[in-house]
Amino acid sequence: MAYIDADGVLNEGESWVGIDTHTCTGNDAEVTFTSQTGSTDYKKNWSQYVDLILIISARSTRSHSEDDLLCKLNNKASAYWTTSLYMGSNTGNGYTYSSPLAYAELGGIFAASMASTYFGTHYIQFFEINSGKYKSIMSEWGKDTNASGGQVGMNSITWADTSDGMLSTNYLYEIDLYPANGSFVSGSKFDLFGTLPRMAENTAVAY
Repeated sequence: MAYIDADGVLNEGESWVGIDTHTCTGNDAEVTFTSQTGSTDYKKNWSQYVDLILIISARSTRSHSEDDLLCKLNNKASAYWTTSLYMGSNTGNGYTYSSPLAYAELGGIFAASMASTYFGTHYIQFFEINSGKYKSIMSEWGKDTNASGGQVGMNSITWADTSDGMLSTNYLYEIDLYPANGSFVSGSKFDLFGTLPRMAENTAVAY
């Protein structure tokens, strides 16, 4: 059962709504999702969502075994604070960036020197995108070679940009994704979902 019907009317149903999807058919330097407030496809208007969830399977053209997946919000390049925890084949590591970066670090993906079938996966949640708070992101990611060289990790990001009238306390309307040192290869896939509050009372629950 659809949450939003063809007339843009909310129905009771699943709280996840498929907003958009992109599959690279060539080498894409960047993948961008934007809220379409004037669109007749009502699912693409982000103002109705509590959170956004992005599921990614991607790899980079970088001439290396791995690359970093980066992100900007609302096309702004300032004040992204990141803490990263990750574990490799034999060791665990943690890192907090002491200075704000010009981008959000979302985790690792495989790159060109690894087998072409190796892709990195990410589950990323953007919290309270329409609130008056600094925007928070949680990225859970992994990449495994079925041998050595695999990693799994979690990155926590706060966007606290105060350079333009407390910009990062405004609503989220754009997400830009790109590898740090290459492009996304053909076959990289990005699926964006919005989460809605339940709009009808659950009468099966006793109060």
